[in-house]
Amino acid sequence: ESLRIGDLTVWIEQGSGAILAGVIRGAPPMALREVFQETLETIHAQFSEPLQAFNGDATAFEETRLPLEDCLQAQFEKKSKGLPLVFWILLCALLLGLGMWAFQARADQQRWVQLLERIDQEPGIVVTSFQEQGSKSIFYGLRDPLAINPEQILSEFGYTSNEAVFRLKPYMALTSELVHKRAMIQLRPPGSVVGSWEGTALVLAGEASHSWITQTQFLGPLIPGVNHIEIGQLVDTDMKQFETLKAKLEGETISFEVGEFNLSQDQRSSLSSITETIQDIERRAIVLDMTLRILILGFTSPDGGKEVNQVLRLQRANAVLNELADRSFRAINFQAVGMERAPSELVLSPTGTGVSPVPQVGFRVLVAPEQVSRSRR
Repeated sequence: ESLRIGDLTVWIEQGSGAILAGVIRGAPPMALREVFQETLETIHAQFSEPLQAFNGDATAFEETRLPLEDCLQAQFEKKSKGLPLVFWILLCALLLGLGMWAFQARADQQRWVQLLERIDQEPGIVVTSFQEQGSKSIFYGLRDPLAINPEQILSEFGYTSNEAVFRLKPYMALTSELVHKRAMIQLRPPGSVVGSWEGTALVLAGEASHSWITQTQFLGPLIPGVNHIEIGQLVDTDMKQFETLKAKLEGETISFEVGEFNLSQDQRSSLSSITETIQDIERRAIVLDMTLRILILGFTSPDGGKEVNQVLRLQRANAVLNELADRSFRAINFQAVGMERAPSELVLSPTGTGVSPVPQVGFRVLVAPEQVSRSRR
C-alpha cells in the first residue's frame, strides 16, 4: 500500500480494475488517503466499461483528469526552479511503470485462465493436479493417445517448456469424438464410406466390399465405446455387382429353330459369352458365401403336339446343360427344366401361365432366402 523512494512516499490504492498511485513529498495527512479512495471509487463507477475492455489504449481515460486533479493537494516550499521539474518527471515515470506493470500482470493472468479453459475443454486430456516448481508449472493427469499433443496447446498460448510442462499417463477416453476417431483408424473404411456418431452407435454410409462389411460387423463392437454398428445405409458392392450380373444372365436367351434341340456353332458361340457371365456370377457368389441354383428353362412355340413339345423343351434345356457341364462351377448347381408356359416375365418354377412366343432357352438364378440374408448381414 505504500513504499519509499528516496525522500518520496508512494501511496497505492488498489481497485478491481485500476490502481491509483500518488507520489508524496513530506509527511502526508491520513485524510489524503480517503481522498485517494473516493477518487478511485468514482473512476470505477464512471469508467467501468472502459476498464473492462482496456486493451492498452488510454484514450478512453482522458476524462479521468478532472477527478484525479482532486488528489493534487500540495503545500510547497520555495525551492530551486529545477526541483519541480524533477518531481514531475519522476512522478510520470513511476505512474507509467506502474501502469505497464498492472497491464502486463492482467494480460498474463487472462492468458493463463484461457490456457486452463482450453485444457479443460480438450477431449482426451484430463488434468488431475497442478504443481509449481520454481518458475515452472507442472500439470499431472491422463491423456488418450489420440488426443492432441498438449505441448501444442502450450505453444498456441505462447508458453515454452521452461514455463509449463505436462506429465500425463496414458488412458483410453470414451468421448464420442475420440471413439469415432479410434473406430475409423481400426476399421480402415474405404474412401467411399463415411461414419457418423449417434449415441453409442456408429452409423456407416456409402459403398464397400462385402468382406469389409463382414469384418466391420465383427470388429466394430470390440472397439471400446462402440456398442453397435449400423450398416443399413451401406451398399454392398459385391451384392450390387451380383444383382447386375444376375439381371444380365436372366435377360439372355438362346433361340432354336422349330423342331430343333441340338446346338449349332452360332448357339455355342452365344453360350460361350453367357458362360463368362455365369463365371462372373459364381465369383461374386463365392465372395458373398452363397450357393446358387440356375434353372435352364426350355421353351417351345405353340406349334406341335403337347407330348412332342414336352420332350423338345427338356431336350433344349439339357443340350445347354450338357454344354455347361464341361466347365467346373463350385458354387452353382444347374437344373434343366422344360417350361410349357411362360408369362412376359418368366416365372421361377416349372408352373406358370402364358405361352413362349418362340422356341428358346432362358435362365433364372435362384438364391436361398437364408443365404441372401446371411450375405447382407
